[in-house]
Order: sequence, then C-alpha cells, then structure tokens
Amino acid sequence: MATSRLQESEHTPQTFDLQLQLPVVMIARAYAFHQWLQAQLPDSTVSLPDLKLLARSALRAVLAQALDLPCQPESEFAIRLTFTHPALAHECAALWSTSTAPNQNDANRSRHLPRPMTLDKVLAQMKSLTRDELNQAGYLPPPPVADPCTLHDISFHQASLYLAGRYNKYARDISQTPFAADGRQLAQTSVSETISQPAQLVFKADEVKFVASGREDMDVRMLGNGRPFYLELLNPKQMTITAAALDDLTRAINQTSQIQVSPLCLVTKSNTCLIKDGEESKAKTYACLVWTEQVLTDAVLAKLAPLHSGFDIQQQTPLRVLHRRAQLTRPKRVHGMAVKPLADHFVTVTLCAEAGTYIKEFIHGDCARSAPSFAQMVGCRVDLLELDVVQVDLQWPPSL
Repeated sequence: MATSRLQESEHTPQTFDLQLQLPVVMIARAYAFHQWLQAQLPDSTVSLPDLKLLARSALRAVLAQALDLPCQPESEFAIRLTFTHPALAHECAALWSTSTAPNQNDANRSRHLPRPMTLDKVLAQMKSLTRDELNQAGYLPPPPVADPCTLHDISFHQASLYLAGRYNKYARDISQTPFAADGRQLAQTSVSETISQPAQLVFKADEVKFVASGREDMDVRMLGNGRPFYLELLNPKQMTITAAALDDLTRAINQTSQIQVSPLCLVTKSNTCLIKDGEESKAKTYACLVWTEQVLTDAVLAKLAPLHSGFDIQQQTPLRVLHRRAQLTRPKRVHGMAVKPLADHFVTVTLCAEAGTYIKEFIHGDCARSAPSFAQMVGCRVDLLELDVVQVDLQWPPSL
C-alpha cells in the first residue's frame, strides 16, 4: 500500500523518516497498565518501553524494505502513518467523564461543546484520575482487546524549498499581493501571483508562500535592481532542478513586461532570515515627482543643499493607515536628499531613507503629522505626483 501511494504522490525521495500517529486510547491504556503494574509491585520500580518508539522502530525497517529506501532520522522527506482504533474510541470519552478534576478552561467553554481529545489532554486527564477511579472504570488493568489498530491514512511531506530573486514592477496598477475589498478584486493581478504560479507548476508544490523585503503601494513602481524576495515552496514533488530549468522559469515569469524577475536561485531556510532583517534595517532610495505651489527659487534650493548629508524626522502614524495601525510617533532618518528642478512648479526629489519611512507623508506633511516635511522645507503646498523605489540596500540573493 505504501509503495503504490508513494508512486501516486509523484514524490521521488532518496531517503525517508517515519512519523507515527497512534490512537490516543493506546497511550491512555499504556498509562493505565503502568499504574496497574505499580499497584501489583509496590516495592519495585516499574517502567514500560515507549510504545511509539517501539512501533516506529519496527515499521521503519518494514517500510525501508518495501520502498527500497534508506530510513534516516531527520530526513527532509517524511512518511506519516495514522492509526485508529474505532472500537475503542468510546473509552477515552468514558474516562473523560470519570474525572472530577476541574478544568481551568471550563468557564470559557460552552458545556455543550466536547473538548478535543488530543494526546496531551488525555494524558493530563489520565494523571488526574486516582487508582481507585481507574479501577472503578474497569481500567485497572485495561480490558483485553481482540482487534488490532487500523491504518487510517498514509501521507507524505517534503521539506520546503526556498527560491530567491529580486523583482521589478513597472506598472502603477499592480499590487504586491492580491488586493481585494468586500470580496472584489481591486487590482488586475499581483506580483506574488505572477511569480508564484509558474514556480508552483515547475516544482509541483502544494502551496507557495511569497515573502518580500518590504512592500510598495500599488501605485508605486519598483525600479533599479529590484526588491528582494523569496518563495517558500511547500511539499514540493520536484526536488532536483537544473540551472537551465531555473532559467526557463525566469523567462516564463518575465513574459509579462509589467513584472520582471532577476535570475532565480535556490537558497537555504537559514538564508531567508536576511529578508526580514533587511525589511526592518536596510535603507531604501526613492525618486519622487513633486508639484510645488510656488516655483522654487535658487535661494530655496540653496537652503535644501545641506540636507544632502541627511536629517532626522518624526512621523506619526499616517492618516491613511490609522484605521488599522496604532497611533505612534516614529523617529526616522533620511540619510540624504537631492532636489532637481524640472520645469516651473515641478521638481524631482531623490532621497535615501531608513526602512519604514513613510515617503508620501514626508513629502506633503500629512497635516503636519510628519515633521519636518518637504512642504515645510520649501514653504509652500506640494503634491506627490509619482513615486518610485529605485534601490533596496540588501545583498540578495546571498552568495552560496
């Protein structure tokens, strides 16, 4: 059975490890039997072997021979066998009602909802019973059983693969992840869908998780060398992939002109922490097209020149996200800023800022909630027309 199920699953492991889920009642019976032995031999130290370890040891050898695969603990491919014993399912419920020990969660639980009989909870319940209560329940020792356990399910799980790259987004109507409100899609597609779907097909993964170092708003382009990201491919069936196949995957993703990715590569799970660290600590460079109510004179531009070396700002939670984020004042560092006139009333503002800086709010001031703002610096009303991210300061993918 295991051999045919493995072939049907499309997994091609080189080794395997075995995971077992035994009937909870079996563990409860083992505990009760141990209590009975201790009562029979009060002057002796009684210990019983771990049933799960014994079963796993025996079944590993059987499966290794049947599958012609070596069994290795900590293998990245796991075979999970789930056993049940329907004929004894009532025993745990009976023992559950035997105990008079209070449960700390009872006050918060409807008395009409049965508590799930997990292994930890059943063992805790068993330990709350005295030997007299076990004896009254006819469980000291447990009554003999004629029927064996039943193999209820065989499942397979391959450890995740991690695919790394950088993406560029050249359109202002594409969100980073699916964007919906009231059940209605607000963006035609997303970066994560465009990248994840072809990868899921190539690696035959059950699911794909998309993780990026920060995010840009839907109306913001991601230019330069792109934003670092990785895909976690869950339970992939295709574990070996050539460099040529990765190149083909990159080309398949890049068929759209709106989203492009750099050459993709596999990384380790430990590498992926760099993405989260970079999201919170690395600087980002932005290009802003700004309209100014007044034409910026040479004198005003001269006042801005010293800011090239950087300055600090204080930003309250923006009004546009205040409905979903706590009201806080966050100190942020703008590492440098350069202003270049384009035409009357139009300038480009290029700035490098600490991760987490609200750029839109820095430009227009957000009703004085971001200070100092660019509007304050130039002394007139301004509006941000276009915003681009041009660089994310993170070495990614890492050198392997």
